[in-house]
Amino acid sequence: TIDLTKPATTITGGNANNILDGPISLSKIVIVRNGSQPATGTFLLDNIRTVSDGWSLPTATNPAGAKNFVPSAGQTTTVSFTPSTPGDYQLQLLDPTGRVKTFNGTAANTNQISVSWDGTSDSGDTLAGSISSVLSYDTTPDGSLSSTPVKGGNPYTTGIAARFEPANQSSPVGQNGELTTLDSPASVDYRAKLMENAYVRYDREEFEWKRVEPSPGYYDWSKFDQTIAATDARNINVIGRLLFSAPWASSAPAGTAASDVEYYPPTNLTDFTDYVTAVVHRYKGSVHVWEVWNEPNSSLYWKPAPDPVAYAAMLKATYAAIKAEDPTATVINGGLVGFDYKFMDALRANNALSSIDGLGLHTFVNQSPDGSQSETWLDGAEAYLARYAPGKKIWITEMGWSTCSSTDSTCPSPVTEAQQSQYLAQAYLDAASRGIAEISWWNLVEYGDSGDHLDNFGLVERNGRLKPAYTALVNVGQALDQKIVAGTIAPTANGQSTLVDDMASTSGWNTYKQGGGTATLVTGSGRHGGVAGFTLTYNFSGASTGVDLQTNKPVPGSPTALSLWVFGDKTNSPIYIKFTDATGENFQGLIGDSAGATWKRMTLYLDGGNPDYQHYGGNNDGVVDYPIAVTDIFVYKSLVSGQSSGQVYLDDLSAGYGPITRGVVLYGAGTTTQAVYGLSTQSADLPIPGPSASVTTGSSTSTVTAAADGTINLPLGAEPSYVTSTLGVSAVTSLTSQPVSLYWTSADRTTATIQVLSSDGTVIRVLRNQVLFDSGPRTDVWDGKKTDGTTASVGTYRFRVVIAGVNGATATVDRQFTRTK
Repeated sequence: TIDLTKPATTITGGNANNILDGPISLSKIVIVRNGSQPATGTFLLDNIRTVSDGWSLPTATNPAGAKNFVPSAGQTTTVSFTPSTPGDYQLQLLDPTGRVKTFNGTAANTNQISVSWDGTSDSGDTLAGSISSVLSYDTTPDGSLSSTPVKGGNPYTTGIAARFEPANQSSPVGQNGELTTLDSPASVDYRAKLMENAYVRYDREEFEWKRVEPSPGYYDWSKFDQTIAATDARNINVIGRLLFSAPWASSAPAGTAASDVEYYPPTNLTDFTDYVTAVVHRYKGSVHVWEVWNEPNSSLYWKPAPDPVAYAAMLKATYAAIKAEDPTATVINGGLVGFDYKFMDALRANNALSSIDGLGLHTFVNQSPDGSQSETWLDGAEAYLARYAPGKKIWITEMGWSTCSSTDSTCPSPVTEAQQSQYLAQAYLDAASRGIAEISWWNLVEYGDSGDHLDNFGLVERNGRLKPAYTALVNVGQALDQKIVAGTIAPTANGQSTLVDDMASTSGWNTYKQGGGTATLVTGSGRHGGVAGFTLTYNFSGASTGVDLQTNKPVPGSPTALSLWVFGDKTNSPIYIKFTDATGENFQGLIGDSAGATWKRMTLYLDGGNPDYQHYGGNNDGVVDYPIAVTDIFVYKSLVSGQSSGQVYLDDLSAGYGPITRGVVLYGAGTTTQAVYGLSTQSADLPIPGPSASVTTGSSTSTVTAAADGTINLPLGAEPSYVTSTLGVSAVTSLTSQPVSLYWTSADRTTATIQVLSSDGTVIRVLRNQVLFDSGPRTDVWDGKKTDGTTASVGTYRFRVVIAGVNGATATVDRQFTRTK
């Protein structure tokens, strides 16, 4: 018999407080040889039992069934336990930093005891994170706790978050926190706090089979319970990684290196789905996104070689097992190395596309996000989903750049800490603008202290130093928190453009088929603007590589960006623009791929930031000498999808002037934010809707007042600036003689509804109803009339702007004003 009310002789791991925290599990019975006795013999073991005195451990009931509560929001939680006998008790609630709240009392009978707690400590400080409890009690109700009370603990009683976050939060910001690899609760909560402070919404965690079920039928949940308690407490959603083979279940042949055994698929798929069922059953209350395996199209993680047929079978079986436990769960494939069209097509051929709810990708590249292979991968994935799995979203579960410093082969393509910071923010903003469900940086804390590649992806060093990229994560996380992405920002700072060709006529355009095939260019009703647009119908069969639409369209002034509106046909056909400068030098670059069937602005930036940007001929100095003329639009055969025929719409070739801008427009939390950056350092006059803006760049935040023309002077650079302001309203005098103007900012293809509301919230006029806008500053005018034509009386009113985001969510932002006469 072991008396569990007494401190243990030896303890290891966990919170190391020598208090038994329930629930417990028996993991081993160790029989040690007495060296003076024979080495062989027989033991008979039977009837392992536990005996309890009946006192229950503390449990918590949070507000409205939430996982946690927020004291700053005026919330409380109720902590309860049930005595089995009268006695004295002390209930302590502790956070990972050691702050404690103590409740003392006497149980006069066996009725449940409940205390209401506001989240503060004995000294009035606020506790945070995953809260544990320790209940000490005796069975003598004399008003004084015994000097040797019985003690029991609940390590995951409740959670306290730093701020309120709505359950339907749509931010895509994620991280690979690797909490399940850590031993101590304090270390787990430290990383969870890092993520919460950066407004991270998703934490991708390993639920490795070999650790969950180290031997058949035996489960060890300790580190996983610890992780879920911390992420629940910190308002973080977990993406659970279901991987790899437990060594006892692996199909690895005899003699396989121990380090490779887990990367062979299981011999028996039922063993894998049994493990999946056990994991999902245990955590379905907290984890609702599951990723099946990791990089199955890589020979590193699926040995001896990638096998899409075998993986399709695993995916289908695992999907069924997950859905049987949690029909609301989201299932994504193991993140693919880049977008692998052939692998995806093999999954489709084996009927596995219906066994994913989202497409997992890994988008590691050596260059910056702009102009890199990652854009082509994402275009390809978007086109594939649009064609074969409409409605399903992309999940980028790994991407990152390493700040390694070794001088040997262990450090390929390093970046500086400043570049790592810039690339992180740019990648997150690009993903958000595409409506991607989630994007996770790999990884949060550095692996080691060496200069090697793998040790330096982290945003936080092992000594605790926060790298600049962590600040970038905080900024982009806060910008996207409780907001929706309205779309991409205008290609140039002022948001204005000049129409070079409205493409309402094919006059001046010639069609040149490259390598054969067919291509027909006509004008039709399919258009972005104006009265008509181009319809290109093509068949790039045989040796055809594409079509060249040749022209000579002079562009006035000194433009810095050339844009073309494209309605894609889901083929992923690359589209290029080419122009010639005053010396005869030719410039061209990829502006995008024919992905989804929707209008999209594709832009050739004259700063060289497009993929496959090149120049030749003329003085060949790489400098654009004005004036210029657009000479070609190329539509090439897709080398990714193999689709050789289709129909694409082209319209409104235009030019932008002034400083080049990249980024997104955000709405929510009562404000609008322009997240904007440039590839080169320059100064730009950026229009803002309100009278002033809060500008955050790096670790600096300042308030800037708009000039008379409604702009602020913004130093642009590769590190995004987050320019946040209210909606603007003109000075209001008499509405009978002077209308009132609303100033706001749209993004490309923003759907907006604009209303006027009375002080009681009644809509008295609709100025715009689900109207599509392109990017730039906007002005809407109210003439003071209600819907019925009568003039509104003196009083307080509100403009309301309702924006539909790229991910389907909406945001509502109001601006109040008063009519005085």
